[in-house]
Amino acid sequence: MAISDAQQNREAQLKQAFQKHLPQRISAFQRRLITLCEKGWDINTLHLTYMEIQNLAGSAGNYGLVDVSNKLFTLEQFLAHFVESGELPGSEKEEKLRKLLIALNDYGVEESESPLGGGPDRNLRQLKPEPLPEPDIEVSGLPSLDNICHFVRPPKGFIPDLPSTRVAASTALATEARSRQDEDAELLIDDSDGISIGDLQSQMVSEDQFFEDLEEADAATEAEAEEDSDLEPASMMAEEFEDLDELFEAVEDDLDTPIEEPGPPSPQPEEEEPGEEPIKTGPDTPSIYFLHGGEETSRQLQVLLEDAHEIQSFTDPEEFMEVLNAIGPDAVIVDEAFLDRLDEVGPVVRKLRAKSHNQLPLIALSPQRDVATRLSLMRAGADAFFSTEAPVDEIAIRIADLLQTSPEDPFRVLVVEDDNSQAIFAQSILRRAGMQARTESDPLKVIDVMESFQPDLLLMDLHMPGCDGMELTAIIRERDEFVNTPIVFLSGEEDEDTHYDALLAGGDDFLSKPIRPRHLVSAVKNRVTRARAISTRGTAQMRVPDTVSGLVERPALLDRINAELVAFDPEQADKPGGVIYFELDRPLDVRRELGLPAFESLTGQLGPILTENLRDADLTARYGDNAYCMLIPQRSVSALQRRARIALDKVANHEFDVPGDRPYTLTMSAGVCPLSVQFADAASVIGAAERACNPEGENPPNRVVVHQTDSEAAEQEEVREIGSLIMDALDNNRFQLVFQPIASLQGEEIEQYHCLLRLPRDNGPTIPPRELLEAADELDMMGQIDRWVLKKALSVMAGSGEHSKVLRLFVNQSVAATEDKELPEWLMKSMESRKVPGSHLVMEFKLPEIVDSLKSVVDFRQALNPRRIRFCLGQFNGTETAFQILQHFPAEFVKLSPQFVAEHEEDGLIEETTTKLHEHNAMVIAPAVEDARAAVALWSSGIDYIQGHFVQEPENQLGYNFVNPV
Repeated sequence: MAISDAQQNREAQLKQAFQKHLPQRISAFQRRLITLCEKGWDINTLHLTYMEIQNLAGSAGNYGLVDVSNKLFTLEQFLAHFVESGELPGSEKEEKLRKLLIALNDYGVEESESPLGGGPDRNLRQLKPEPLPEPDIEVSGLPSLDNICHFVRPPKGFIPDLPSTRVAASTALATEARSRQDEDAELLIDDSDGISIGDLQSQMVSEDQFFEDLEEADAATEAEAEEDSDLEPASMMAEEFEDLDELFEAVEDDLDTPIEEPGPPSPQPEEEEPGEEPIKTGPDTPSIYFLHGGEETSRQLQVLLEDAHEIQSFTDPEEFMEVLNAIGPDAVIVDEAFLDRLDEVGPVVRKLRAKSHNQLPLIALSPQRDVATRLSLMRAGADAFFSTEAPVDEIAIRIADLLQTSPEDPFRVLVVEDDNSQAIFAQSILRRAGMQARTESDPLKVIDVMESFQPDLLLMDLHMPGCDGMELTAIIRERDEFVNTPIVFLSGEEDEDTHYDALLAGGDDFLSKPIRPRHLVSAVKNRVTRARAISTRGTAQMRVPDTVSGLVERPALLDRINAELVAFDPEQADKPGGVIYFELDRPLDVRRELGLPAFESLTGQLGPILTENLRDADLTARYGDNAYCMLIPQRSVSALQRRARIALDKVANHEFDVPGDRPYTLTMSAGVCPLSVQFADAASVIGAAERACNPEGENPPNRVVVHQTDSEAAEQEEVREIGSLIMDALDNNRFQLVFQPIASLQGEEIEQYHCLLRLPRDNGPTIPPRELLEAADELDMMGQIDRWVLKKALSVMAGSGEHSKVLRLFVNQSVAATEDKELPEWLMKSMESRKVPGSHLVMEFKLPEIVDSLKSVVDFRQALNPRRIRFCLGQFNGTETAFQILQHFPAEFVKLSPQFVAEHEEDGLIEETTTKLHEHNAMVIAPAVEDARAAVALWSSGIDYIQGHFVQEPENQLGYNFVNPV
């Protein structure tokens, strides 16, 4: 392919710009590495410098600067071991590093400016290191080495698949190197265009010999480069910039940008009822450019794709081409009206695909389905073809499948190879192609690795000790979950009968060594792409709810439940999601009354009612003649119960159409099984939900029952027992209040106590406060308890008389109190009748409890403003979220979380948080203070009050001496 004059001029300009900046770039990393040798090693700086050298080596080779490229490549390979292993160079390695840096001195700035000095007799120790900047990246913040390509020194004869003059130089070296190779060495990569694998150490070329060989090859390199006029020496990366200056600025910005530490958690949004979740769009939403002529099929397709994709629609081809050339999308669709423009669109898409390394499929829509039409579209650049006569929803599914593989979902390949050098090189090739690759040398461990890694494909050697590839394949195929996992053999075996036996054992393909890198990558990509497409396309239609009933096929529901079980995160146990099993009440009676045809018609009408207003993530399927099963992920158990109750109420209030023109009503019941129970599979979860729906004994209709394990059932029985005691205590005034003093560290003599609730048993110990409150919350009795505590506290303050100048009581309140619309008026009248000033009562709300109910708490506070009642925000953890809540809920007192105090007792964060709270006009209380040392430390941090056993344990009486505290 001839190169145009314009392209040659552009290549020359880019090369000139690169050569202009190269000396400064080399001198910069020379100085940086020498400083590391002198001042001490920092793995973060080493990692960044390594990436910079790697980039320069590739760019220099692409621009024909073979000498400097190979010297940079040698330095890159030397540093690769330390970057990958995390080790730091010793003194011997430092000397070798200095020699490699000196070899680059001719390409840096002038000798007077060079960090290594000038002249052949330069002293390696007489250097002027510069101070290292503070590293922007902490060790814990480095990217995982698993996500970094492993750069192994290639053996002699290695020629990367790069269209550059560097290939010619490497070819010349490979010619001489091959003469020194062991003829019996097994090859992974074709010598003519690939990587030779054997004993890597024996194949290493010394640095001096490497440069001598390179000098001898320069002449041949230049001559061959002139003949290879069809090669494109321009760097693919450089094409993205109008000037190479921008390229270096972009690289510097990347290296100088620190990895941001994770900030405090954002406030959790209020839990929405099903059906209220908005469509999520953002940076991860795939973008599609759609060039169409306004046909009905195109309009319907755009509507279907808009739910999960960002669609930019074009009807003007000129505007479309202008935008496409400027900004690349994730996919391009061209319909029948503009198929004649594919010859223009195809090259632009290919160029964008090369720059971004993304799939960027070009999709064509046409009513013509013949082979000739498809062939012409393919030649014009189309990657996929869909007939406009097919159902629109099916086209949408297929397009979604094309976009499914993303950088966040790379291909996963497991390399099973007992030769470590061959395994590492295959892994390196695949990783450079953007895949996740793991190696395993022990065939007996492959099954365990597959269960954890879940590979898309196995790249397997045929001959291995202990268990050969065919035996291992047979073992793998016995596992149901790996029946369809592609297995590709990569071996030097030449016997065709053995190839056939390997495929007969369950292999999908056989690749013979030697093989070129790009051929290996293409074979793996094509096989994984097809396997993923088959697995998704086979169930694609089942995944999509029916447009009438809203139901999916039963296998699709089971697959999704199994996937949710595998992905379940125990840390998200507050919103585990779960399965709801719906079953018709009295199904046999209904069937006898209506007859089988009418019964089938009636149960078929239940689907749209049950699935109304479900989120996209929720799935429902019919699960028998009179039962339905619904999966609702990432919702709390109480939300699952509410969803079930909403569905049952809709069914009970619906008038069904049955023969005879008469309305018919019926009821259903539901069983709920949370995914947090962690059953082994979907069938077990559904079975548990069904048993909850149909417990033993007589069952009332229209019921919702949650599955419980034996331990949960025992806990529930204990909750019911505590509930009975709570009801008795409320009816007969059996609760008790105990008082713990809150002492001032700043000399204030006000008497103030925290009121704590206790419930003694008749013939046993007092119920632990945590169990008491958890049971009351589960039984929705917290509102009644809150009012009892307030009433008792007001009586104590009213009866204190002349006991103190000021008596202030802190009273715990729950969110349930804010939902009692009559409580504010009752409280203000009670305080007025008892002549208790509002400033003497402090109502304490805990921060974690009000996050999801902030509005009701704020409204409650405003309703009590006339009495000037004070408020305390408890369990304060110092996060940004906590301060945001404080802005909306301006409490006069803030009580720190005991965990926050314990974790930050010595790092100064308590003092910083206290200062910020004082700026919010809040007094700060530290609870759970147990000793004098902690009290002194808190006093020095500016804390206003302390509370805990060091001050005094809770007592029945108000007897603490605030004038002379302990």
